[in-house]
Amino acid sequence: DVNIATDELVRTFDWYPDLDEVRQRVVIDMVFNLGMPRFQQFKKMIQALDEGDYKEASIQMMDSRWASQVGARAERLRDMMETGEDSSDF
Repeated sequence: DVNIATDELVRTFDWYPDLDEVRQRVVIDMVFNLGMPRFQQFKKMIQALDEGDYKEASIQMMDSRWASQVGARAERLRDMMETGEDSSDF
């Protein structure tokens, strides 16, 4: 399933391969959880990713029903998106 999400991201977004590994994991997690059609509704986040504006992408992640539904996981993914670091790796 992760491979399917990754393949969809590579086919759909030119910016995806340019993300570092941590940010790729964030996006994969979201696509895996939401599905590609719902992920594509995060238009402002996707635009920020296309522009390499990870701070804005992290803000847009939290401005969603998804963020309230997944709670603490959304906050952890937001931090990973903003910093490019996964605190659980330490």
